[in-house]
Amino acid sequence: SPHTRPAGARAAASLGSQPPPPAVLETGEHCQTATHRPALEMAAAAALPSVQALQAEIAALRADLVSVSDQLAAAQAAAVEGLAAQESYRRPVVICVDHGLCNRLRAVLTYRLMAQNDGRELVVVWKADAECNGHFLDCFQPLPGVRFVR
Repeated sequence: SPHTRPAGARAAASLGSQPPPPAVLETGEHCQTATHRPALEMAAAAALPSVQALQAEIAALRADLVSVSDQLAAAQAAAVEGLAAQESYRRPVVICVDHGLCNRLRAVLTYRLMAQNDGRELVVVWKADAECNGHFLDCFQPLPGVRFVR
C-alpha cells in the first residue's frame, strides 16, 4: 500500500497486544528498520577505507604473484637450458647378460658398440650361473667404456 503503517499492527490489533515500536515500517514486500539504517550506513562508511585497503593489498599480492610466476618460468627455462648444455652427463646403458659365455660376449660387444656410438658408458650385470660359472674379469682384460657388476 502507498501508506506505511507499523508492521504487525493487524496482528497486534487482533491479539489485543501492543503494536511494535513505530521504528519498524512495513513497505510492500520489504521491511526496514528506520532507526538502524543510519547506523548501518555509518558502519558501512567507516568500513569503506578498510575494504579499500584490503582491495589494494589483494591487487599488490596479485602483482607479486605474477612477478614470482614470471621469475619461476625464467628459472625453469634457465634450468632446462643448463641441462641441455650438460651433454657430458648421459645415462649409462645397462644390460644383464645370461646363458653361456658366447651369448654373454655377443651381448657385451654389441651393446658396447651401441654405447660408444651414443657417447655413453656400458654397465654389464654379469652373474655367474650353471651355464657360465665365471665372471668376465676373471678371464679377460677390462674393456674401455664398460663397467662390469657382479
